[in-house]
Amino acid sequence: MSDPLLPGGSSASLLSVYDWPAPDAPGGSGSPHLHTVASEAYVVVAGEGAVQTLSAEGFAERDLVPGRVVWFTAGVVHRLLNRGGLEIVVLMSDSGLPEAGDAVLTFPPDVLADPEAYRAAVTLPAPGSVPDDVRERAARRRRDLALEGYRALLSSVEDDGPGALGPLHEAAARLVAPQTASWARSPAGVEAGSGARPPWRRSRPVGASRPHTWRPARSPSGTPCRAVASACAACCAGSTSLRAAATDGLGRDSTRPHDHR
Repeated sequence: MSDPLLPGGSSASLLSVYDWPAPDAPGGSGSPHLHTVASEAYVVVAGEGAVQTLSAEGFAERDLVPGRVVWFTAGVVHRLLNRGGLEIVVLMSDSGLPEAGDAVLTFPPDVLADPEAYRAAVTLPAPGSVPDDVRERAARRRRDLALEGYRALLSSVEDDGPGALGPLHEAAARLVAPQTASWARSPAGVEAGSGARPPWRRSRPVGASRPHTWRPARSPSGTPCRAVASACAACCAGSTSLRAAATDGLGRDSTRPHDHR
């Protein structure tokens, strides 16, 4: 069953956050990452935890309890902490792009600088190709490597300010650049000639009054995104890093797992 699509090509999926401990998260931690194009929202439906972000506003942490909603834009590094049974509904713009390479994990700089090393570190065995425990160990190694890079990044932001995010944003732009052309093509799920628009293609962003053209922009750290001229809301956005609002909570509309969390 495919994920339900919402207006603007968004998707909804139910996420249970990793319960694998980390040094600063005994209840479990997700894999820190950013999205180069997609914006994201969390609707908490069970348990408790927190989300940490690194953005143009520096470091922030928001508690997550049932009924709370948080959302953030492309380029904002985010990490989930599980403090007991945390489950959230993820609302993701540009549905399909995170799986197509829009998400970039916070690996150490030497890994981010080498596309082959990054690909080797980020790729998990296909489901069913290996025993579940083997795939879980691979996912945990990937999570731990992202946490290693995140801790160094957090220290740099605390010492030097949000400008320390610049090298990560530039590395993310370089990593996704080879894939951006494929983002404009129809996915396998859209029948040829059907006239259907792939979920991540839209003539204008929500709320815009005229067709939108991707253009080189600046990252939350103020660094020009020079590497990607065609799709670079890529690491850019950033005036809005994290917002929260009260809500009654949403139902569980989908069951697709999110491998980054």
